[in-house]
Amino acid sequence: MDYTTIKIETSIQDSCITEEFLYLAGISGWLEEEKDDKKIITIYLPQDESGESKLKLISEGLKNIDSKTNKTILKAEDWENDWKKNFKAIKIGKIIITPPWETPKAENSEKIITIEPGMAFGTGDHATTSACIELIQKYLKKDMSMIDLGTGSAILSMVGALIGGKQITGIDNDPIATTEAKRNLERMNLSKEIEIITGDAMTDVHGQYDLAVANLFLHQVKDIIKSNLPYLKKDGFFIGSGITIDQEEEAKKAVAESENFEMLEVLEKGLWIAFVAKKIK
Repeated sequence: MDYTTIKIETSIQDSCITEEFLYLAGISGWLEEEKDDKKIITIYLPQDESGESKLKLISEGLKNIDSKTNKTILKAEDWENDWKKNFKAIKIGKIIITPPWETPKAENSEKIITIEPGMAFGTGDHATTSACIELIQKYLKKDMSMIDLGTGSAILSMVGALIGGKQITGIDNDPIATTEAKRNLERMNLSKEIEIITGDAMTDVHGQYDLAVANLFLHQVKDIIKSNLPYLKKDGFFIGSGITIDQEEEAKKAVAESENFEMLEVLEKGLWIAFVAKKIK
């Protein structure tokens, strides 16, 4: 299948709005590069009905953003080479995330996660994902349990399992996402260590967990806090991300207004933040 390649050039500040809109349009992967005070976001859309529908949504959304857009056609045989040129192995703490065509060496207690091309959001390259990976390594201790809300590619679930977590569950309401998540677990031989559920994070989570992570949107993170996370143990940790830096105060307010949580830490990554709150009741 051939692809439509779309390069969106916008300001660093407006790139947050652009990326949030891409999430809402159902775009699951893109590449990013910064050039001077600009950010260039590259997305690939299949030339089928689904791709055409997303292309129309993107065109409408970009009308309200100061940006330049360049559209080209990429032949199927060139698509993987394009990814190979841009998708490189990255290291986040003790976790190395790599595409299958690179062979990084793990040193000491480092762990390697291999992600197939096409899953750019969820490779750890995006600030919200890398922030969650950092915080999981800090707060999830050996044999602690974890629930990954909106698991996507299951990369955060895999991080939890590889650093010694037990009873790791990933849940997503998108069956396409959970199907891909299960494929990723099979490639990593982690299917027995991690359970993947297709369902609603508000109603379909059972059991009790030591840590919950949600790399979603601010309104979803706020809803999760309001629910008081009945499946999170007392003294457990909640990591919330997918929040722009200008939404930081709103996120802090949501935690402060809850009687069940106290804020422990806010981690800034460029124009994005992630936070950790402790369940106190």
